[in-house]
Amino acid sequence: MNNPIHPKIIPTMLAIAAAFLVGSLAATGDATAKVSGAGKAEQSNLVLQAQQFQPRSEPLVPVDSSFTYQGRLKDGPNPANGQYDFEFKLFDALIFGTQIGQTITRANQTVSEGLVTVSLDFGLTAFQGQARYLLVAVRPAGGGNFTTLSPRQAVSPAPYAMGLRPGTVITDTSSSVQFVNNGAVRARSSTGPAIRAESTAFNSAGVVGIADFGDNAAGVVGFSNLGGGVRGYSFGDSPQSAGVYGISSDGIGVYGISTFGIAGYFAGDVDVTGNLSKGGGSFKIDHPLDPANKYLYHSFVESPDMMNIYNGNATTDAKGEAVVVLPDYFEALNKDFRYQLTVMGQFAQAIVASEINANRFTIRTDKPNVKVSWQVTGIRKDAYAEANRIPVEEDKGKDRGKYLHPEEHGQPESKGIDYEESQKMQEMQEKHQTPARP
Repeated sequence: MNNPIHPKIIPTMLAIAAAFLVGSLAATGDATAKVSGAGKAEQSNLVLQAQQFQPRSEPLVPVDSSFTYQGRLKDGPNPANGQYDFEFKLFDALIFGTQIGQTITRANQTVSEGLVTVSLDFGLTAFQGQARYLLVAVRPAGGGNFTTLSPRQAVSPAPYAMGLRPGTVITDTSSSVQFVNNGAVRARSSTGPAIRAESTAFNSAGVVGIADFGDNAAGVVGFSNLGGGVRGYSFGDSPQSAGVYGISSDGIGVYGISTFGIAGYFAGDVDVTGNLSKGGGSFKIDHPLDPANKYLYHSFVESPDMMNIYNGNATTDAKGEAVVVLPDYFEALNKDFRYQLTVMGQFAQAIVASEINANRFTIRTDKPNVKVSWQVTGIRKDAYAEANRIPVEEDKGKDRGKYLHPEEHGQPESKGIDYEESQKMQEMQEKHQTPARP
Protein backbone atom coordinates (compact mmCIF):
# COMPACT_ATOMS: atom_id res chain seq x y z
CA MET A 1 0.00 0.00 0.00
CA ASN A 2 1.39 3.43 -0.94
CA ASN A 3 -0.08 5.51 1.85
CA PRO A 4 0.91 5.11 5.50
CA ILE A 5 -1.38 2.72 7.36
CA HIS A 6 -3.35 4.11 10.25
CA PRO A 7 -4.62 0.94 11.89
CA LYS A 8 -7.46 1.30 14.31
CA ILE A 9 -8.38 -1.94 16.02
CA ILE A 10 -11.39 -2.76 18.21
CA PRO A 11 -10.60 -6.11 19.88
CA THR A 12 -13.39 -8.24 21.23
CA MET A 13 -12.59 -11.18 23.50
CA LEU A 14 -15.28 -13.80 23.30
CA ALA A 15 -15.81 -16.92 25.38
CA ILE A 16 -12.52 -17.00 27.29
CA ALA A 17 -14.39 -18.09 30.38
CA ALA A 18 -16.02 -20.88 28.38
CA ALA A 19 -12.66 -22.59 28.49
CA PHE A 20 -13.16 -22.96 32.22
CA LEU A 21 -16.89 -22.68 32.86
CA VAL A 22 -19.69 -21.95 30.46
CA GLY A 23 -19.51 -18.15 30.20
CA SER A 24 -17.76 -15.51 28.16
CA LEU A 25 -15.21 -12.77 28.55
CA ALA A 26 -15.19 -9.56 26.56
CA ALA A 27 -12.97 -6.55 26.09
CA THR A 28 -13.78 -3.92 23.50
CA GLY A 29 -12.23 -0.59 22.77
CA ASP A 30 -10.16 1.51 20.41
CA ALA A 31 -6.37 1.36 20.17
CA THR A 32 -4.85 3.62 17.55
CA ALA A 33 -1.26 3.93 16.37
CA LYS A 34 0.32 5.85 13.54
CA VAL A 35 2.56 3.53 11.57
CA SER A 36 5.66 4.84 9.88
CA GLY A 37 7.95 3.01 7.54
CA ALA A 38 10.11 1.97 10.50
CA GLY A 39 7.13 0.40 12.19
CA LYS A 40 7.08 2.67 15.24
CA ALA A 41 3.79 3.22 17.06
CA GLU A 42 2.54 6.39 18.69
CA GLN A 43 0.44 5.74 21.81
CA SER A 44 -3.16 6.89 22.21
CA ASN A 45 -5.97 6.17 24.65
CA LEU A 46 -7.84 2.84 24.95
CA VAL A 47 -11.55 2.99 25.61
CA LEU A 48 -13.23 -0.16 27.00
CA GLN A 49 -16.90 -0.76 26.29
CA ALA A 50 -19.23 -3.50 27.50
CA GLN A 51 -20.62 -5.93 24.97
CA GLN A 52 -23.39 -8.54 25.37
CA PHE A 53 -23.42 -11.95 23.75
CA GLN A 54 -26.16 -14.50 23.35
CA PRO A 55 -25.57 -17.68 25.40
CA ARG A 56 -24.95 -20.90 23.55
CA SER A 57 -28.00 -23.06 22.88
CA GLU A 58 -26.15 -26.32 22.24
CA PRO A 59 -25.70 -28.92 25.04
CA LEU A 60 -22.83 -28.41 27.46
CA VAL A 61 -19.75 -30.33 26.40
CA PRO A 62 -16.12 -30.28 27.53
CA VAL A 63 -14.30 -27.33 25.96
CA ASP A 64 -10.66 -26.43 25.46
CA SER A 65 -8.90 -23.18 26.35
CA SER A 66 -9.26 -21.45 22.98
CA PHE A 67 -11.36 -18.35 22.44
CA THR A 68 -12.39 -16.12 19.55
CA TYR A 69 -10.83 -12.71 18.90
CA GLN A 70 -12.72 -10.21 16.77
CA GLY A 71 -11.36 -6.84 15.76
CA ARG A 72 -12.06 -3.99 13.34
CA LEU A 73 -9.09 -2.60 11.39
CA LYS A 74 -9.09 0.78 9.66
CA ASP A 75 -6.76 1.92 6.86
CA GLY A 76 -6.77 5.64 7.51
CA PRO A 77 -10.39 6.73 7.85
CA ASN A 78 -11.74 3.74 5.93
CA PRO A 79 -12.29 0.10 6.94
CA ALA A 80 -9.34 -2.01 5.82
CA ASN A 81 -9.67 -4.74 3.19
CA GLY A 82 -7.14 -7.33 2.17
CA GLN A 83 -4.67 -9.73 3.79
CA TYR A 84 -2.86 -8.92 7.04
CA ASP A 85 -0.60 -10.66 9.56
CA PHE A 86 -1.39 -10.37 13.28
CA GLU A 87 0.68 -11.07 16.40
CA PHE A 88 -0.84 -11.55 19.86
CA LYS A 89 0.83 -11.60 23.29
CA LEU A 90 -0.74 -11.85 26.73
CA PHE A 91 0.77 -10.07 29.77
CA ASP A 92 0.04 -9.79 33.49
CA ALA A 93 0.52 -6.01 33.59
CA LEU A 94 -0.43 -3.00 31.50
CA ILE A 95 3.23 -1.94 31.25
CA PHE A 96 6.21 -4.27 31.38
CA GLY A 97 5.15 -7.35 33.38
CA THR A 98 5.53 -11.00 32.42
CA GLN A 99 4.29 -12.55 29.22
CA ILE A 100 1.71 -15.29 29.77
CA GLY A 101 1.91 -18.23 27.40
CA GLN A 102 3.41 -18.16 23.95
CA THR A 103 3.30 -15.52 21.24
CA ILE A 104 0.57 -16.33 18.75
CA THR A 105 0.95 -15.33 15.09
CA ARG A 106 -1.96 -15.44 12.68
CA ALA A 107 -0.62 -14.87 9.17
CA ASN A 108 -2.44 -13.94 5.99
CA GLN A 109 -5.78 -13.20 7.66
CA THR A 110 -8.55 -11.85 5.47
CA VAL A 111 -9.89 -8.47 6.57
CA SER A 112 -13.20 -7.57 5.00
CA GLU A 113 -14.84 -4.21 5.65
CA GLY A 114 -12.39 -3.88 8.54
CA LEU A 115 -13.53 -7.05 10.35
CA VAL A 116 -11.03 -9.74 11.34
CA THR A 117 -11.78 -12.92 13.34
CA VAL A 118 -9.13 -15.32 14.66
CA SER A 119 -8.91 -18.09 17.23
CA LEU A 120 -6.42 -17.73 20.10
CA ASP A 121 -5.26 -20.18 22.76
CA PHE A 122 -2.86 -19.17 25.52
CA GLY A 123 -3.39 -22.42 27.47
CA LEU A 124 -5.58 -23.55 30.36
CA THR A 125 -3.50 -21.77 33.00
CA ALA A 126 -3.54 -18.35 31.35
CA PHE A 127 -6.79 -17.17 32.94
CA GLN A 128 -7.14 -17.98 36.64
CA GLY A 129 -8.74 -14.82 37.92
CA GLN A 130 -5.75 -12.46 37.73
CA ALA A 131 -5.67 -9.36 35.54
CA ARG A 132 -4.57 -9.99 31.94
CA TYR A 133 -3.62 -7.55 29.15
CA LEU A 134 -3.54 -8.28 25.43
CA LEU A 135 -0.88 -6.83 23.16
CA VAL A 136 -1.75 -6.76 19.44
CA ALA A 137 0.60 -6.10 16.53
CA VAL A 138 -0.29 -5.93 12.80
CA ARG A 139 1.38 -5.64 9.38
CA PRO A 140 0.36 -6.12 5.75
CA ALA A 141 0.62 -9.77 4.81
CA GLY A 142 3.89 -10.99 3.41
CA GLY A 143 6.56 -9.17 5.35
CA GLY A 144 7.83 -6.00 6.97
CA ASN A 145 7.86 -5.07 10.61
CA PHE A 146 4.90 -5.59 12.91
CA THR A 147 3.38 -2.41 14.28
CA THR A 148 2.48 -2.76 17.96
CA LEU A 149 -0.79 -1.16 18.97
CA SER A 150 -0.68 0.48 22.36
CA PRO A 151 -1.56 0.58 25.09
CA ARG A 152 -2.15 -3.06 25.88
CA GLN A 153 -5.79 -3.85 26.28
CA ALA A 154 -7.19 -5.11 29.60
CA VAL A 155 -9.16 -8.30 29.29
CA SER A 156 -12.36 -7.49 31.14
CA PRO A 157 -15.21 -9.83 32.09
CA ALA A 158 -18.51 -9.92 30.28
CA PRO A 159 -21.73 -10.70 32.24
CA TYR A 160 -21.30 -14.48 32.43
CA ALA A 161 -17.65 -14.38 33.44
CA MET A 162 -18.27 -11.60 35.98
CA GLY A 163 -20.30 -14.17 37.89
CA LEU A 164 -17.05 -16.01 38.56
CA ARG A 165 -15.07 -13.19 40.11
CA PRO A 166 -14.07 -13.57 43.81
CA GLY A 167 -16.83 -12.63 46.23
CA THR A 168 -19.60 -12.78 43.64
CA VAL A 169 -23.02 -14.10 44.65
CA ILE A 170 -24.42 -16.21 41.80
CA THR A 171 -28.21 -16.15 41.52
CA ASP A 172 -30.06 -18.32 39.04
CA THR A 173 -33.63 -19.45 38.50
CA SER A 174 -32.51 -22.74 37.00
CA SER A 175 -33.01 -25.92 39.04
CA SER A 176 -30.24 -27.96 37.44
CA VAL A 177 -26.47 -27.90 37.52
CA GLN A 178 -24.20 -29.53 34.97
CA PHE A 179 -20.52 -30.25 35.35
CA VAL A 180 -18.04 -30.96 32.56
CA ASN A 181 -14.57 -32.48 32.60
CA ASN A 182 -12.71 -34.05 35.52
CA GLY A 183 -12.16 -31.30 38.05
CA ALA A 184 -14.07 -28.71 36.03
CA VAL A 185 -14.06 -26.25 38.91
CA ARG A 186 -11.41 -25.65 41.53
CA ALA A 187 -11.69 -22.96 44.19
CA ARG A 188 -9.20 -21.75 46.77
CA SER A 189 -9.53 -19.16 49.50
CA SER A 190 -7.11 -17.98 52.17
CA THR A 191 -9.66 -16.00 54.19
CA GLY A 192 -12.94 -17.92 54.14
CA PRO A 193 -15.01 -20.49 52.24
CA ALA A 194 -13.68 -21.06 48.73
CA ILE A 195 -17.20 -21.85 47.53
CA ARG A 196 -20.40 -20.88 49.28
CA ALA A 197 -23.68 -22.07 47.82
CA GLU A 198 -27.09 -21.11 49.14
CA SER A 199 -30.58 -22.00 48.09
CA THR A 200 -33.73 -20.36 49.44
CA ALA A 201 -36.13 -22.53 47.42
CA PHE A 202 -38.37 -24.99 49.25
CA ASN A 203 -36.92 -28.50 49.54
CA SER A 204 -33.88 -27.54 47.49
CA ALA A 205 -30.15 -28.03 47.98
CA GLY A 206 -27.26 -25.61 48.27
CA VAL A 207 -24.89 -28.07 46.64
CA VAL A 208 -25.68 -31.15 44.56
CA GLY A 209 -22.95 -33.62 43.64
CA ILE A 210 -23.58 -36.40 41.13
CA ALA A 211 -21.26 -39.21 40.06
CA ASP A 212 -22.69 -41.84 37.74
CA PHE A 213 -19.85 -44.15 36.79
CA GLY A 214 -17.33 -46.33 38.60
CA ASP A 215 -17.15 -48.04 41.99
CA ASN A 216 -14.76 -45.32 43.12
CA ALA A 217 -16.95 -42.43 41.98
CA ALA A 218 -18.34 -39.95 44.49
CA GLY A 219 -20.83 -37.12 44.16
CA VAL A 220 -19.01 -35.10 46.82
CA VAL A 221 -15.48 -35.69 48.09
CA GLY A 222 -13.95 -33.81 50.98
CA PHE A 223 -10.38 -34.02 52.28
CA SER A 224 -8.65 -32.21 55.07
CA ASN A 225 -5.20 -32.51 56.57
CA LEU A 226 -6.27 -30.98 59.88
CA GLY A 227 -10.00 -30.26 60.08
CA GLY A 228 -13.12 -31.92 58.71
CA GLY A 229 -13.17 -33.12 55.12
CA VAL A 230 -16.92 -32.58 54.90
CA ARG A 231 -18.95 -30.68 57.48
CA GLY A 232 -22.71 -30.52 57.58
CA TYR A 233 -24.77 -28.18 59.75
CA SER A 234 -28.52 -27.99 60.21
CA PHE A 235 -30.46 -25.70 62.52
CA GLY A 236 -33.92 -27.09 61.80
CA ASP A 237 -35.99 -29.04 64.31
CA SER A 238 -37.56 -31.65 62.05
CA PRO A 239 -36.27 -35.20 61.38
CA GLN A 240 -35.49 -34.11 57.81
CA SER A 241 -33.26 -31.27 59.01
CA ALA A 242 -30.08 -33.31 58.85
CA GLY A 243 -26.58 -31.85 58.84
CA VAL A 244 -25.47 -34.76 56.66
CA TYR A 245 -27.98 -36.92 54.80
CA GLY A 246 -26.92 -40.29 53.35
CA ILE A 247 -29.21 -42.36 51.12
CA SER A 248 -28.42 -45.50 49.16
CA SER A 249 -30.81 -47.66 47.16
CA ASP A 250 -28.65 -50.77 47.23
CA GLY A 251 -25.35 -49.91 48.90
CA ILE A 252 -24.26 -47.95 51.96
CA GLY A 253 -25.81 -44.59 52.79
CA VAL A 254 -22.89 -43.39 54.91
CA TYR A 255 -19.53 -45.19 54.96
CA GLY A 256 -16.82 -44.32 57.44
CA ILE A 257 -13.27 -45.68 57.51
CA SER A 258 -10.50 -44.77 59.91
CA THR A 259 -7.03 -46.27 59.99
CA PHE A 260 -5.99 -44.98 63.39
CA GLY A 261 -8.94 -42.99 64.72
CA ILE A 262 -12.69 -43.45 65.01
CA ALA A 263 -14.74 -44.17 61.88
CA GLY A 264 -17.82 -42.47 63.33
CA TYR A 265 -18.45 -40.26 66.34
CA PHE A 266 -21.89 -39.15 67.52
CA ALA A 267 -22.10 -36.59 70.31
CA GLY A 268 -25.73 -37.09 71.22
CA ASP A 269 -28.58 -39.56 70.82
CA VAL A 270 -28.57 -41.97 67.90
CA ASP A 271 -31.62 -43.69 66.41
CA VAL A 272 -31.22 -46.85 64.33
CA THR A 273 -34.42 -48.16 62.76
CA GLY A 274 -32.79 -51.30 61.35
CA ASN A 275 -30.46 -53.93 62.80
CA LEU A 276 -27.14 -52.92 64.36
CA SER A 277 -24.19 -55.27 63.88
CA LYS A 278 -20.93 -54.79 65.76
CA GLY A 279 -17.81 -56.55 66.87
CA GLY A 280 -18.40 -55.59 70.48
CA GLY A 281 -20.24 -53.06 72.58
CA SER A 282 -20.18 -51.24 75.88
CA PHE A 283 -21.23 -48.13 77.63
CA LYS A 284 -18.55 -45.53 78.33
CA ILE A 285 -19.09 -42.94 81.05
CA ASP A 286 -17.10 -40.71 83.35
CA HIS A 287 -16.00 -42.97 86.19
CA PRO A 288 -18.37 -42.42 89.15
CA LEU A 289 -15.47 -42.50 91.64
CA ASP A 290 -13.05 -40.37 89.61
CA PRO A 291 -15.05 -38.61 86.85
CA ALA A 292 -12.34 -36.05 86.08
CA ASN A 293 -9.61 -38.58 85.36
CA LYS A 294 -11.10 -41.95 84.41
CA TYR A 295 -13.70 -43.62 82.18
CA LEU A 296 -15.80 -46.63 83.14
CA TYR A 297 -16.84 -49.30 80.61
CA HIS A 298 -19.35 -52.16 80.87
CA SER A 299 -19.95 -54.65 78.06
CA PHE A 300 -23.34 -55.35 76.56
CA VAL A 301 -25.18 -58.56 77.42
CA GLU A 302 -25.39 -60.61 74.24
CA SER A 303 -27.78 -63.39 73.21
CA PRO A 304 -28.36 -65.47 70.08
CA ASP A 305 -32.03 -64.47 70.41
CA MET A 306 -33.77 -61.12 70.26
CA MET A 307 -34.24 -61.34 74.01
CA ASN A 308 -35.79 -58.93 76.49
CA ILE A 309 -34.99 -59.15 80.20
CA TYR A 310 -37.31 -58.12 83.06
CA ASN A 311 -36.52 -58.42 86.77
CA GLY A 312 -37.50 -57.26 90.21
CA ASN A 313 -38.14 -58.25 93.84
CA ALA A 314 -41.37 -59.49 95.42
CA THR A 315 -42.32 -60.54 98.95
CA THR A 316 -44.88 -63.28 99.49
CA ASP A 317 -47.85 -62.71 101.79
CA ALA A 318 -49.00 -64.68 104.82
CA LYS A 319 -50.10 -67.48 102.49
CA GLY A 320 -46.68 -67.53 100.79
CA GLU A 321 -47.95 -65.99 97.53
CA ALA A 322 -46.95 -62.95 95.49
CA VAL A 323 -48.41 -61.78 92.18
CA VAL A 324 -45.92 -60.07 89.85
CA VAL A 325 -47.55 -57.64 87.39
CA LEU A 326 -45.60 -57.06 84.17
CA PRO A 327 -46.00 -54.14 81.69
CA ASP A 328 -49.29 -54.19 79.80
CA TYR A 329 -47.44 -54.70 76.49
CA PHE A 330 -45.46 -57.70 77.76
CA GLU A 331 -47.37 -60.52 76.04
CA ALA A 332 -47.85 -58.47 72.87
CA LEU A 333 -44.09 -58.04 72.64
CA ASN A 334 -42.72 -61.35 73.93
CA LYS A 335 -42.97 -65.11 73.64
CA ASP A 336 -41.06 -68.19 74.92
CA PHE A 337 -40.84 -67.02 78.52
CA ARG A 338 -38.06 -68.12 80.89
CA TYR A 339 -38.12 -67.69 84.70
CA GLN A 340 -35.55 -67.48 87.45
CA LEU A 341 -36.24 -67.11 91.22
CA THR A 342 -33.76 -66.47 94.03
CA VAL A 343 -34.80 -66.50 97.70
CA MET A 344 -33.27 -63.73 99.79
CA GLY A 345 -32.60 -63.45 103.55
CA GLN A 346 -33.54 -66.99 104.64
CA PHE A 347 -33.64 -70.59 103.56
CA ALA A 348 -36.89 -71.25 101.76
CA GLN A 349 -38.27 -72.79 98.62
CA ALA A 350 -39.84 -70.76 95.85
CA ILE A 351 -41.65 -71.79 92.69
CA VAL A 352 -43.57 -70.19 89.83
CA ALA A 353 -47.06 -71.22 90.90
CA SER A 354 -48.76 -69.90 87.76
CA GLU A 355 -47.04 -68.87 84.55
CA ILE A 356 -47.56 -65.61 82.72
CA ASN A 357 -51.13 -64.90 81.76
CA ALA A 358 -52.72 -61.51 81.28
CA ASN A 359 -49.27 -59.97 81.80
CA ARG A 360 -48.78 -61.40 85.30
CA PHE A 361 -47.46 -64.50 87.06
CA THR A 362 -47.56 -65.88 90.65
CA ILE A 363 -44.71 -66.84 92.96
CA ARG A 364 -45.27 -69.26 95.85
CA THR A 365 -42.92 -69.99 98.77
CA ASP A 366 -43.10 -72.70 101.44
CA LYS A 367 -42.96 -70.01 104.11
CA PRO A 368 -44.81 -66.72 104.49
CA ASN A 369 -43.23 -63.30 104.01
CA VAL A 370 -40.29 -64.45 101.93
CA LYS A 371 -38.46 -61.96 99.76
CA VAL A 372 -37.79 -63.32 96.27
CA SER A 373 -35.69 -61.85 93.48
CA TRP A 374 -37.17 -62.77 90.10
CA GLN A 375 -36.09 -62.56 86.48
CA VAL A 376 -38.17 -63.21 83.37
CA THR A 377 -36.93 -63.23 79.79
CA GLY A 378 -38.91 -63.23 76.58
CA ILE A 379 -38.12 -63.47 72.86
CA ARG A 380 -39.45 -60.57 70.82
CA LYS A 381 -42.40 -61.34 68.58
CA ASP A 382 -43.32 -57.87 67.38
CA ALA A 383 -43.84 -57.30 63.66
CA TYR A 384 -40.33 -56.04 63.01
CA ALA A 385 -38.66 -58.85 64.94
CA GLU A 386 -40.70 -61.54 63.19
CA ALA A 387 -39.73 -60.12 59.79
CA ASN A 388 -36.07 -59.46 60.63
CA ARG A 389 -34.71 -62.28 62.76
CA ILE A 390 -30.97 -61.92 63.32
CA PRO A 391 -29.17 -64.98 61.91
CA VAL A 392 -26.98 -66.66 64.51
CA GLU A 393 -24.69 -68.15 61.87
CA GLU A 394 -24.27 -66.99 58.30
CA ASP A 395 -22.05 -67.92 55.37
CA LYS A 396 -19.78 -65.06 54.29
CA GLY A 397 -20.72 -65.40 50.63
CA LYS A 398 -18.78 -62.83 48.57
CA ASP A 399 -16.62 -62.11 51.63
CA ARG A 400 -15.31 -65.67 51.87
CA GLY A 401 -11.63 -65.72 52.72
CA LYS A 402 -11.82 -62.24 54.25
CA TYR A 403 -11.95 -61.17 57.87
CA LEU A 404 -13.61 -58.45 59.88
CA HIS A 405 -10.56 -58.48 62.15
CA PRO A 406 -7.71 -60.06 60.17
CA GLU A 407 -4.90 -59.20 62.57
CA GLU A 408 -6.67 -60.87 65.51
CA HIS A 409 -6.73 -64.07 63.45
CA GLY A 410 -3.08 -63.79 62.46
CA GLN A 411 -3.91 -62.66 58.91
CA PRO A 412 -2.44 -59.76 56.91
CA GLU A 413 -4.27 -56.45 56.64
CA SER A 414 -5.05 -57.17 52.98
CA LYS A 415 -7.39 -59.97 54.12
CA GLY A 416 -9.67 -57.45 55.78
CA ILE A 417 -13.19 -57.01 54.44
CA ASP A 418 -12.74 -53.22 54.40
CA TYR A 419 -9.24 -53.30 52.91
CA GLU A 420 -10.28 -52.64 49.30
CA GLU A 421 -12.57 -49.77 50.29
CA SER A 422 -9.78 -48.30 52.38
CA GLN A 423 -7.43 -48.51 49.39
CA LYS A 424 -10.00 -46.85 47.14
CA MET A 425 -10.34 -44.02 49.63
CA GLN A 426 -6.59 -43.57 49.73
CA GLU A 427 -6.37 -43.53 45.93
CA MET A 428 -9.15 -40.97 45.75
CA GLN A 429 -7.36 -38.83 48.31
CA GLU A 430 -4.18 -38.93 46.27
CA LYS A 431 -6.10 -38.18 43.08
CA HIS A 432 -7.82 -35.15 44.57
CA GLN A 433 -4.96 -34.04 46.76
CA THR A 434 -4.87 -30.28 47.09
CA PRO A 435 -1.69 -28.97 45.45
CA ALA A 436 0.85 -27.10 47.51
CA ARG A 437 0.08 -23.43 47.80
CA PRO A 438 2.41 -21.09 45.94
